[in-house]
Amino acid sequence: MRTGEEVTLENTAAIVLSGGRSARMGRPKHALVRDGVTLLEIALSACPGARPVVLVGPVSLRAELNGPPQPEHLVVTREDPPGGGPCAGLAAGIERVPAGVEWVQLLTCDLPRAPEVVAALAAVEPPRGAAAVVATDSSGWPQLLCGRYRAAPLRAALAGEVRDRSARRVLGDLVRQEIPLEDVLLADVDDPDAARRAGFSPPGGW
Repeated sequence: MRTGEEVTLENTAAIVLSGGRSARMGRPKHALVRDGVTLLEIALSACPGARPVVLVGPVSLRAELNGPPQPEHLVVTREDPPGGGPCAGLAAGIERVPAGVEWVQLLTCDLPRAPEVVAALAAVEPPRGAAAVVATDSSGWPQLLCGRYRAAPLRAALAGEVRDRSARRVLGDLVRQEIPLEDVLLADVDDPDAARRAGFSPPGGW
């Protein structure tokens, strides 16, 4: 499959993280917009066919979705109490994934080229015994929050105490197949300079 080719995810749920503090950006990253489409809407559109798509963040996020058609099976949830870090968000998200779903696509809300990344991961069939397919950048660093995980081992990894623990500590021991992707595909929008380079701005402008 060519990178960027559209896929339909079968027997797959998605968890999209959008509950961070956006401290470096100074404002909510998910609401940044380019050509009338927000980063959050790009993330939600990246997982066609996933059921459910679990959005982890404030309940108010649902009201902000006014761009492209959003997933029919969208669920919004949040860790309790809020602010426990990405793994606490994942733990809240996995609770909304029904038993019987084989795969879970993890994704953050700050990837402008999320659809291409998801398509590249979905094109890979992991070897027997692997729990995940995870993107890596040019330095070989695994992007653990941007991966396709088998639901059972992911659920087990998130079953313990995960609040304020890093993804590397919680998910790093899962056996995974690493897929090198171009840095331009994995470039996130983490601060105002990165947002401007990618053509994003707050709804009212800078």
